[in-house]
Amino acid sequence: MAEIIGYIPVMDINGTIEPVSYGDPDDTSPHLLLRYGRAQFFESKEECRKEIEKTLDEANKQGARWVKKYRLGICPVYKS
Repeated sequence: MAEIIGYIPVMDINGTIEPVSYGDPDDTSPHLLLRYGRAQFFESKEECRKEIEKTLDEANKQGARWVKKYRLGICPVYKS
């Protein structure tokens, strides 16, 4: 079995799985995992899950509609 070296958060956007990362400094919420098309790497699954939960909690507080429309998940990264 291949060795897992880390984890990336992913978002299911209408059936397409996209990696997500923190936004750019000039984005409205640069500290949340909302920028899709590039991957944020985490060494542990727990750290990745914690940041996903932080993103969802903040989005819910802001009343973001995307939370009900899209799903966030975790994808393992394997050593090649």
